[in-house]
Amino acid sequence: MMNIISKSSFFVSTGMALLAVSAFGSQASAATLPLGGWSILGSGSQSGNSLFLSTDGGVNTIDAESFLGLSSGTISSIGDNPTTGSVAATTITANANDQIQFKWIFDAGDYLPYNDFAFYSVVESSSEGYLLSNVSLVGDYGEGSGIATYTFNTPGTYLIGVGVFNSLDSALQSSLAIEPVPEPLTMLGAATAISLGASFKRTLAKKQEKEKSNKA
Repeated sequence: MMNIISKSSFFVSTGMALLAVSAFGSQASAATLPLGGWSILGSGSQSGNSLFLSTDGGVNTIDAESFLGLSSGTISSIGDNPTTGSVAATTITANANDQIQFKWIFDAGDYLPYNDFAFYSVVESSSEGYLLSNVSLVGDYGEGSGIATYTFNTPGTYLIGVGVFNSLDSALQSSLAIEPVPEPLTMLGAATAISLGASFKRTLAKKQEKEKSNKA
């Protein structure tokens, strides 16, 4: 079961619309901690602190949950009928009221009812998972982006995870790009995350043209 943290926030954008859900209350002395040094399970790449993951060549939920330190069934509680996907994890040490923030871009390579999805997780004494986006939110073959923020209630060493999963089947691949924050959030910054996965996405595009005709 997921625990809801009152100080966590996320933004989801679909097309030209922007949905913002946020809560404030962190202390002035709190730090925003950088994320980087990712370990990847499945299909992905990283450059500096930027990360790209694809469902193509992914792993099952059992292996992904073990890698992320999540309780059994956590990924299934975040998204619908997960099959295969890719995940990445990194460890950070935080004080109470410290935060993490990251820019995310979800590219849905599938259509409903195949509700592929992206998420992030936080693990210390408890296992918490949060939906970033899915096909239902961005539309068939759509793209969404936003900023995720998580505030730590207690000091400790935390395992931070992100992932993207297929739903119902393993055909037609979706992807997730992660870009560090804080930095000036510009079109150039967003382009860095997108360009990181460019070679992956070109390969997937060719593969998906064949898969779409087979799946239709």
